[in-house]
Amino acid sequence: MTAQAIARPAKKVAKWKLEEVDELAKLIRDYPVVAVFKLVGLRANLLHEIRKILRDKAILRVAKKTLFCKAAEKAGKP
Repeated sequence: MTAQAIARPAKKVAKWKLEEVDELAKLIRDYPVVAVFKLVGLRANLLHEIRKILRDKAILRVAKKTLFCKAAEKAGKP
């Protein structure tokens, strides 16, 4: 088998994912502090309370781990 026979075609990435990575990368570059939390198992009412407390003090974004990692890489952050 040649390398050409087992090569896979490039996957098409959804436009919203590319836009999300760009937007997250901009936020990472623009702000000196970025906090990352694991929300698995967090009750919805607790997340709602956190959003309410931080509403005028911080930007709260929920994103997929893979998209956030790609955005951090694009922003030049480890």
